Amino acid sequence: MNAVPLLLCAALLGWTARAAPFVEVAASIEVINWHYQEETGLPLKNTRVHSIRCVVGKDLWQIENLSRTNITESTWLLQGMLVRQISYNSIYDSAPDDTGIRSTRRFSRPASMLATPDGYPGSELLVNLPWFAFCSGPYLKQTTRGVPLPTAAPERPAFGYTNETTLFADSFGLPRRAVFYAAPRQIKGRYEVQQSTNVLGWNFPLAFTAEQHEPDRLGKWSRTLSVNGRVTSIRSVSKLEVPEDILERLQKPEPAPARRR
Repeated sequence: MNAVPLLLCAALLGWTARAAPFVEVAASIEVINWHYQEETGLPLKNTRVHSIRCVVGKDLWQIENLSRTNITESTWLLQGMLVRQISYNSIYDSAPDDTGIRSTRRFSRPASMLATPDGYPGSELLVNLPWFAFCSGPYLKQTTRGVPLPTAAPERPAFGYTNETTLFADSFGLPRRAVFYAAPRQIKGRYEVQQSTNVLGWNFPLAFTAEQHEPDRLGKWSRTLSVNGRVTSIRSVSKLEVPEDILERLQKPEPAPARRR
């Protein structure tokens, strides 16, 4: 799969060519799911650690889930479109070079595209949460925006909860703290930055936590999800890379369904 710098294709896509800086973030996200036995009420937990890479600018971003062996799940926001692609890395289909080492080749499924004019991905946890932590500033600074619950499952509503949200006081405006209420004094979810840094004049979290609460069949609320995120590297970069086939499709977009909330 060939990738080309997005800025080199800006004129081709009708975007204004400009020296737009980006920030690249690599993070480890520990997700703990809590399930409660109906008979005893005792909690059972399942823990998984995921590797995430984000490249984010003012109005463009990319999120990669690198957790699965030989598989990369990529999501972009481009021209008001949410673009998703799954790529498979293989070392078995290429001939060895002079050193006897086989090179890695990447094969990709056709990308899916959904319209998302406001920039909200409306996807699963490993897209929504990195987006909320690292990419959501321009969306949250819109005057008409609602604040989505960052841990909501795809089949569950993310909007409609009363919230108290504090943003970093810079031109990008990522969230520093957000508390969501399902009812007065009943917390539905929480997101909080413990440590942050500044890149390009923008504040980014270095460590953050998130959690979600749900009622059981008797109406008792308990924690069902807990997240610990930690940045492993962060730096400024000059470009956002997008595969050529995606750029070609963006030049001649097919009618795309709107992203569901």
